[in-house]
Amino acid sequence: MNAAPLAIRVALDFFAADIALPDDDITVLADIDGEVWQAYRDGDIWRDMSGQPIDAARVTYWAHMPAAPSINNQEKTPK
Repeated sequence: MNAAPLAIRVALDFFAADIALPDDDITVLADIDGEVWQAYRDGDIWRDMSGQPIDAARVTYWAHMPAAPSINNQEKTPK
């Protein structure tokens, strides 16, 4: 008997790109023309993962990349 795959749900906070921008050179999820892609900021320029520039008007929202799932669900808050 095969076990059902474990589903993990992740909540993302998207930020309006015309109000807040991510730090430079970190990979984020960017809403580009209504689709979500990996991208990053390089100074004043948005770039896709191949390094090609993206017109800033095409990026409407962005979110930090989610952390990978972990089987270690111990509390991480210092005591």
